[in-house]
Amino acid sequence: MPEREKMRPADSDGFREAWAILERLWEGTVERARTFPEAALHRSVDGEWSFIQTVRHLNFVSACWVDRMILGDVSPWLPLDLPWDEAPPWDGFRWEREALPSLDEVLALRRERQATVRHLMESLTDEAGPRRRTSRSRNASASSSTRNGSTGSTPNVI
Repeated sequence: MPEREKMRPADSDGFREAWAILERLWEGTVERARTFPEAALHRSVDGEWSFIQTVRHLNFVSACWVDRMILGDVSPWLPLDLPWDEAPPWDGFRWEREALPSLDEVLALRRERQATVRHLMESLTDEAGPRRRTSRSRNASASSSTRNGSTGSTPNVI
């Protein structure tokens, strides 16, 4: 993969470039997934998660790292997010492990989470030290879900 070296950025422009590459590669993955019947996207192979479960887990991880750790949202998860198999419910949140959402449903949440990262990438600077986040928008599906919308310090992000 010729762009692999770009996955270790050293500055804010490098992070933006790496994220753009990941988004482009993700588009190809989604295009390929759309060629499969929905049932195949829910099928587990050799005990591994299905494609849709994997996307749900990506959504969970994005919520943990971006929404919770960077943006300070203490409970950023949505019912279709999927944590690791042994994760207990916490903060009263119950995971919908057995849900069978459509590809479009999980991708809509993925696009929201990607937009949050893109927003962060746009405001990333090379300055050292934390900067207070001023605002962040969410689409209607996220704002109607159960979330605690706290704000916190965000390193290198305006």
